[in-house]
Amino acid sequence: SIIRSLTIFSTLCVVHSNLAFPSAGLSIEYKIGQMLLILAHTAESENYGYEYQLIKQQLQKDDVGSIDLALHMDGPNLMRYKPGEVMSTFNAYQRATKYPLLISADIERGLIARVADAPDMPNIMAYGAAGYPAQARRLGEITAREARAVGIQWYPSEQPHG
Repeated sequence: SIIRSLTIFSTLCVVHSNLAFPSAGLSIEYKIGQMLLILAHTAESENYGYEYQLIKQQLQKDDVGSIDLALHMDGPNLMRYKPGEVMSTFNAYQRATKYPLLISADIERGLIARVADAPDMPNIMAYGAAGYPAQARRLGEITAREARAVGIQWYPSEQPHG
């Protein structure tokens, strides 16, 4: 199990973590699992799909706390799934876990970067770098609302330096 391979690392992580759920009585393996993030390369229906079953098994067996939406390639093209498919799959993953999952995706260019049929947006960081912080903020707000509508709550990004 992935949990057993992290024994040394686990003590340091648990000591320094600020867990978002009641931790009293939870095993160290469970606490470690909550800090793990796995890639979901697909948004298949919960009724079929090997990858869906594998991810669901990892969520339950290893108590994984978060998922990052990644994409498969079809030649030079990204394979994006429709918003309803993404939402349905993430809802199924949420139902498979004891505590709510944190779901992330790289959506700096808007939801279109990971989900089909979403508005194509310019690079948000470019607006800020070009001196248009109000527009960058507005694009970020739109992207956040769209992402939340399909179940994505988090966009992991580096903090600006300066």
